Amino acid sequence: MAYRAEVGFSGRIARAGLTIIFVAFVIYYVLPRKQSFTVFASTEYLVVRTVNESSPDWELPDASICLRTNEGSRASSIDVADCDNSLYEQHRLADITLRWSEGYTLTFQGRDPSFLLLLVGKEETAKPVIIDGYRMRDGQADYDSPAELQVTGGSILRIPWDGPERPLIPMRGRISIGHLPDGRHEMLLREARYEIRQTLGITRRPSLVAQGDFYPGDRIGFARQSGPFWDRGATAPAGNAEDDIVATLFVTNLSRLSPAFDMVATSPSQYSALRLTRIGSAPTIIPVSWTQRIAADTIPVALATLFGLLATAIALSNTYFATPPSSNGNARGKADPDGS
Repeated sequence: MAYRAEVGFSGRIARAGLTIIFVAFVIYYVLPRKQSFTVFASTEYLVVRTVNESSPDWELPDASICLRTNEGSRASSIDVADCDNSLYEQHRLADITLRWSEGYTLTFQGRDPSFLLLLVGKEETAKPVIIDGYRMRDGQADYDSPAELQVTGGSILRIPWDGPERPLIPMRGRISIGHLPDGRHEMLLREARYEIRQTLGITRRPSLVAQGDFYPGDRIGFARQSGPFWDRGATAPAGNAEDDIVATLFVTNLSRLSPAFDMVATSPSQYSALRLTRIGSAPTIIPVSWTQRIAADTIPVALATLFGLLATAIALSNTYFATPPSSNGNARGKADPDGS
């Protein structure tokens, strides 16, 4: 009886241990976790709402600047690329530097393969942004004629793509990539792909857990998402743009045959979601399943090895305890029936 009780007790301990490991395994992969995103896109439309957090400097070879004389929050006409309108004051500068502050909405539009249009919206409380550069004379920079221009709401920047230098425009802010087709708006996402990374494994290194492609005409953004029950500092994904997370991106032009420009956007690791809006449907969140986490992680391999070792140890222990111990007297009795 003592032998059977010992075997049963060890079996219950083994089953309890395996149950605890299984529950911990499920919790580890099912609960929400922090993640980061990378989006590679070719688009004709991009909106960036600026922030103060480590806003990078812009350095542009040259640009045409159309300052709105009657300041408004938006440009009233996006077709005045040459500023031939009484609402605008035209300037052409070279060796431009500027840094955006919070409170500006920058709308990038690819309307022509040779230049990029940037429409500037400005909140009333936004701090001034100054454009430094040198005035251009006969297509050349006049270094004896420096200029400082204050950006007004409703202004337009025309950044050429066809010069000897290819501009690389860095940004930080809350972004929306692409525009939904609505019969009036022709600025669309051409093509894009995404990568989602999460911190997995014992090494705690970011691992690629999901990737995919977007369709032409999609609209993409980065939204906040609820964390696990013990960390409710993050909010659920919302349609309010102010709830979007801050991303880092740069804009450039890799093909001078298409009006679409190219961009790469990344987000920091936090409780967040990749938000997709497709024509005819409400915004949705691109999910990462627990099976995708398992496939990308090294822990399951280690656990499978551990389970194999545990199963082998349990089998060996059961085999050992299943063989009843024999006394020396019984052994002698079998060898010498007469007791001699």
